[in-house]
Amino acid sequence: MQEIIYVAGPLTSNNKETVIKNVKKAKDISVVIRQLGHHFYLPHLLYYLNDSLEDLYIEWSYEDYLEIDFFWLRKCTSLFYIGKSPGTDRELKLAKASRKKIYYSLEEIKPC
Repeated sequence: MQEIIYVAGPLTSNNKETVIKNVKKAKDISVVIRQLGHHFYLPHLLYYLNDSLEDLYIEWSYEDYLEIDFFWLRKCTSLFYIGKSPGTDRELKLAKASRKKIYYSLEEIKPC
C-alpha cells in the first residue's frame, strides 16, 4: 500500500553548517522513500522560506513552523523518525497519539 510519510528529524541549530547537514540528511531519506514508491512530506524544506520571510520583513516563530508541520503530519499516513530533537519529539508524540505507523529505519519501509 502506498503511504504518505512525514519525515521528522532535527533541523535547527546555532550552526548553519549543522542546519544544512540536517536538511541534506532529510532530503536523502525522502528520495529513498520516493524510490520505494511512497510519497513524503519534508518539513525541512520550510527552511528555504527564511530568505523570503526576511525580504518581506515577516518573522515566523518556532511555533509558527510547528503549526504548519503538525497540519501536514495529520494528513500523512505515517512518520519516519530520523532522530531526537525538541520539535521531532513533539512530532513523534502527535504521530503516536494519532496512531500513525512509525518508521525508524528505511529498511522497515516496504516498497509498493
